[in-house]
Amino acid sequence: MEAEHIHKLLMIREMNGHQYTGHETVYGDKKSEKAALFSRGSKVAHSCRPNLAYTSKTRHGGLEYRACRPIAPGEMITFSYDDELWTKNTLERRAHLLETKNFICNCPRCQGLDDTSAVRCPRDACVGFARPDISPGNLESTSGRWVCGACGPLDAEAVAVLCKHERSMLMRLLPLKAAAYESTGNDVASPSAVRAVAEGASKLLSPVHWIVSISYELLSTFCVHHATAAKRAKARGVPVPAPHGSEAELHSDAAEAAARHVRICECIAAQCCGGGECEREHTTVHECAKAVFVLAHELRQLKPRQRSAPVVALVERYLPHIEILYGKGDMADVLKMLEETSGKPKPDARSEAEMAADWLGGMNLVGGPARAAPQAVVTPRSNSSEDRGSGAKKKGKNGKR
Repeated sequence: MEAEHIHKLLMIREMNGHQYTGHETVYGDKKSEKAALFSRGSKVAHSCRPNLAYTSKTRHGGLEYRACRPIAPGEMITFSYDDELWTKNTLERRAHLLETKNFICNCPRCQGLDDTSAVRCPRDACVGFARPDISPGNLESTSGRWVCGACGPLDAEAVAVLCKHERSMLMRLLPLKAAAYESTGNDVASPSAVRAVAEGASKLLSPVHWIVSISYELLSTFCVHHATAAKRAKARGVPVPAPHGSEAELHSDAAEAAARHVRICECIAAQCCGGGECEREHTTVHECAKAVFVLAHELRQLKPRQRSAPVVALVERYLPHIEILYGKGDMADVLKMLEETSGKPKPDARSEAEMAADWLGGMNLVGGPARAAPQAVVTPRSNSSEDRGSGAKKKGKNGKR
């Protein structure tokens, strides 16, 4: 076989392969090293605000795309080739997609103002928030045109101030981000150091800046590290000081930080600047389902009376998304935790018909009694019966946006 042909086959696999579980319906929160190619499933285009999610945890061995946001008549169906849509700014998403999928994203969300980079306007007496206007194809800089939602475009001097503030917080965040994945146990930095970055960025930048969102995500990770180290030491009978709180307090802090991260992502998606303290309940963001699934397992480490009611309510809101991502089999422990907390049996996640009725009703597209949702889009089985793996698409279609 010629080298050119081999290269073409490898690129097809790299750009169009889906991680795949096949007939396995219980897989847990772990990734697969296997993949499958689907003749129709690989044709779905990318968007940084997708309206579809997919699962391969099906008994029939096929791939199912399911609506995760309202889809208007005639709207293109899309899903994301990038898992981190709300902790990356536009330039980072573009760079990642160019490196891994070989195209520059110019989807509707990537054109215009960057919704993840809101910063308080530096002008005196202005209470608005400014965002960088990212031009199509831009891969390098946010130091160009910034627009305040209250007072309009900013001058070069104001832009320089904003970029300086953003860089200063990023320099504080990067070492902590590296430490979260390079260290274990008590070697991990103090959660208070990450909390300081999150709170500092919220004040200096805005409550909905991507640095704030990822800082609370990291804070949750740090708390889990310390809680796990304390549990292992206790099992060995080794006394361990608790400078960051007890094991239960750390699990609680981890869940609270993850919930705040999710609320920030919801605000970003809703174009709201409230952030973690926002009192409004926004629409769920499907891409946060993994974070909610993880925080639900942190709640399981606590006694029912120790579980925060708002965090438990957040888990309940995300049950339909968790089911899409992980399947009913992997939801059993989450549902059990909710039953223990409330003292009442929890029903399974809402059906697709119920979700569709809520979405369509919210868009004023239907009236009267709820209508049945359309069936999930099922793609043909993989051409290879040997490929069986996880449930999140690994690579996207080369050249699609």
